[in-house]
Amino acid sequence: MGYLIVRIYFHRVPVEGLEVRFYISQDGEKGDPIGEAVRTTTTGTARVEMLVPAVEYVCEIENQPLARV
Repeated sequence: MGYLIVRIYFHRVPVEGLEVRFYISQDGEKGDPIGEAVRTTTTGTARVEMLVPAVEYVCEIENQPLARV
């Protein structure tokens, strides 16, 4: 079990305020959602506030393609 967290930077500067959604990965595509959408903080981080099983996830970052986590 662990937390899902991503850190988002642009040219080594944290990006604040982006909407991020996490999903269980189904062959690299979006499966069931995990929690609600969250926004990146001043440090560029976004995380789900609950423990989840250690499996593959994908995250959808505002205006970006899916990223595997």
